[in-house]
Amino acid sequence: MYQPDSIHSFKHNNERDIVMGFIRTILSLLIVFVIIVFGYWLYATYTTTNASADNIWVNINTYMPEPLRDWSCGEIRGRMGPNAPAPVTC
Repeated sequence: MYQPDSIHSFKHNNERDIVMGFIRTILSLLIVFVIIVFGYWLYATYTTTNASADNIWVNINTYMPEPLRDWSCGEIRGRMGPNAPAPVTC
């Protein structure tokens, strides 16, 4: 027995599933990217001795909210010593 309505709705559901799968994939990749960038920034904050030479850290630190930027600058200054120049974004 041929039922065109059920076939049409199956095709519509299949297209919707493909679009939703694509959106989930893009969102997942975006979340992974944010985690990687934040993780690098945090790692660099704890391990960098010369923040001005680390252009990636400087660029990421520029976009951080002010409380996080102040905290990271304090960590870097504490490690570099009182006579060292402040990192570029601080």
